[in-house]
Order: sequence, then structure tokens, then C-alpha cells
Amino acid sequence: MRICIFPHNNEHFLLKSYLDSRNVRYENYDEWDFSAGSRFIVPQEECLLILPYTILRNLNTATFIKDVNSSKCYIYFIEQHDNMNVYREVEQQISQITRPVHLHADAKLHDEGIPIATLSYDFTDVLNNFYLETNQNRTKDFLLTTILKPKRLHRKILIDKLKQADLLKNYAGVIHSFESPADFASQQKYGKWLGTLTSAGPHKWLDGKIYWDLYNTVHYELVPETRHDYASYPTEKIWKPIVAKIPFICLSDYRFYNTLHSLGFKTFDGIIDESFASEPDLETRVDKIIQTMSNINAQEFYERSRDICEHNYRTLCHFYFENTNRFIRQLDELFKPMELT
Repeated sequence: MRICIFPHNNEHFLLKSYLDSRNVRYENYDEWDFSAGSRFIVPQEECLLILPYTILRNLNTATFIKDVNSSKCYIYFIEQHDNMNVYREVEQQISQITRPVHLHADAKLHDEGIPIATLSYDFTDVLNNFYLETNQNRTKDFLLTTILKPKRLHRKILIDKLKQADLLKNYAGVIHSFESPADFASQQKYGKWLGTLTSAGPHKWLDGKIYWDLYNTVHYELVPETRHDYASYPTEKIWKPIVAKIPFICLSDYRFYNTLHSLGFKTFDGIIDESFASEPDLETRVDKIIQTMSNINAQEFYERSRDICEHNYRTLCHFYFENTNRFIRQLDELFKPMELT
């Protein structure tokens, strides 16, 4: 079967390496007809067409769906990082495709009826940060570094309630506020966190760096994850306190802690009240986090969490490699019935 891969900046870094390792032929495919708008030319013969979710932003989707449905193509949507955010935007269009569709996810979706063919959790290269001792003492209650943007309602609710409860008087970090995409684009993309970058590590991704002079001053981290609604989507935000071996409280979706547990990680129920984690209502979930934080003795929380933090670090070290191996096995299962050559 012919394999056509649409070339783009967010190609999954393992996909072509996988195909090369299996001696599978593939071609870059980027054919368009601009005479009648942005019409992507769908191959009509039997083939596997590998596309990013983001392509649906840049073409006439009605025409694309019609062309796909009249073709003999199999569709595999995959791209590196953040594709479940884009998937939410194009979910309705994808559901109209009647040809076989396979999806890659970097998150566990609540709707188990969605046909996820491959699942991985990226961003775990945060492990490339090496531990550094600094001269700081742990005098701050918690670390909070986040960006407030229009699409991150849960973060605004959290910050407002932290202010109301007077819980921001002894924290480390910085809260960036961008009211519009233009504000966000006009500044450094990921926002420079307050603090000195004392661990460069081998990668250049700023959000994946750990500012050890901040992490070594706090007892735990308050983590506002990317999503709060339809998916459990672990990113660098949750992996960083695990690498730094400090406990965390995470605001995400109401199944997020269950997802962490299913991956082998432990959280801190029994040391703190984690009833917030399974609360379906967002406002109530944030209220319960505020209540938990109000009752925390930060130093005691840190000291009683040493064994759990060590377990989580070791689990992440194993998971970092096993995650890749599992993804490769999933690709084998996906491609084998197609008799790719």
C-alpha cells in the first residue's frame, strides 16, 4: 500500500524513523489545487494518508471530507505535541469521514468511543534536566508559574480564588497574563519565568527547563495543567515537580489523577486532602484545592512526601523509555493489517 505523509513542522519525531526501521517505503505528499480555494488533492487509489490535525485549519474541509469519502484512502492523524487541543477544534469534521480513520493522542480522552489508535505522553524529556544543588533554603510555601490566556479559564479561576484566600503571599514564581493572541505573540512565546536558569540541559525548549534556584526554595508546586475538561493531558508542567522531587497539587481535569495512577505514579492522598482531584465541577474543584492549600503545613507536606517523590522520579525514568517502546508496539499493531511495503 502506498504511504503518503504530509510534510509539516510538527511531524512526530518517531514516525519516519519507525518506518525506516521497518524498511517501509513512504513519500512526502503535498499536492494542492488552488484554482478553487485551498483544495488538498486526496489520492484516489488505495493508500495510507498520514496528516496532522492542523491541516484541517487550512483547507476547505467540506471538499476535503467529500474527496476522502470517495477515495480508497486510510487516514492517520498524527502530530507531535498539543494535537488534542487541535483535535477539539476539528472533532466534528473528523467524525464526518467515513473512510477508516486512525488517531494519535497525547492524552487520555474521556469519550472512550473515539477511535484512538496510538497513545503516547510526550514532554517527558524534562528528565534531561540534571539535578543541581543551590544555596537557597526552602522558605516559600509553593511554586506557581503559569500563563493566563483566554482559552485557559481554569487558570483565571484559580488565580482569582488564590488571591481571595490570600494564598499568594508566600509563593515563588510568576504569573503571566496575556489578554489576546497578539499579546502572547508579541512577547517571548513561552514566557520567561522569574528566576535564573541554573540548569541548561541538552535541550533548548524553555518550558521544559527546570529553574533549580526556584524549585529549591519551595516545599511543593501548584500545577495548572493545560486542560481542565475533556482529556487527561500530562505535559512538562506535571513532569517538572516529579523530576525536581517535590510534591505537587495539580489542577487539571477530574480524571487526571486517575490517569497518573494508571501510569504507575503516586499522589499524596493521606498526607493532604485530594478530594478535589475527582470533582467534576470546575468551580468546586478549584474551591476544594483552595481549601486543601489553606490546611497545608508546607514544610510537613514536603518532608512527609519524600518516599512518594522518589517513587515518582524512578517511575518517570522507567516510563520515559517504556512510553516510546509502547508507542512502537502500537504502530506495529496499526500498520501490520495494511500490508505496507
